[in-house]
Order: sequence, then structure tokens, then C-alpha cells
Amino acid sequence: PLTIVTPFFRLAGMADPLSNVQINDQPVILRESGYFSELVPLSQGINTIEVKASKLGKEKIEERTVVYTPSKNF
Repeated sequence: PLTIVTPFFRLAGMADPLSNVQINDQPVILRESGYFSELVPLSQGINTIEVKASKLGKEKIEERTVVYTPSKNF
């Protein structure tokens, strides 16, 4: 898993512009191209981020694991 020192993680990606996308059950706004970029808040330790895209009754789910270890300088 990716380890970071900040309490937020920028998650960006592409999806079919006509699909519905959620990150951790929160709706995401897509650009016309299907591009999205969201700042995801993290808890200290291991975080699982779930990205769900659905269209016409079909659903695709991907998970990413991010470890947040606070920096003394942040």
C-alpha cells in the first residue's frame, strides 16, 4: 500500500462520462470527458478507498489502500 504523511489523498481517474461514480459512497462529479479528481480525507493508519462506477445496471468496484502516518512537520 501507499504510505503518505498528509491527512488527505487526491484520487483522480477516468470513467465513462455517462456512468455514476462514487468514492466511499460519496457521489463524484465527472467532467464531460469522464475525468474526476477528489480529495479523500484519511484516518491515521490503514485506509481503504472504494471507487464504484455504475452504468445501465452494471457495476465495477475498485479498492485502493492508503496508509496515513502523520508527519511531525505537518
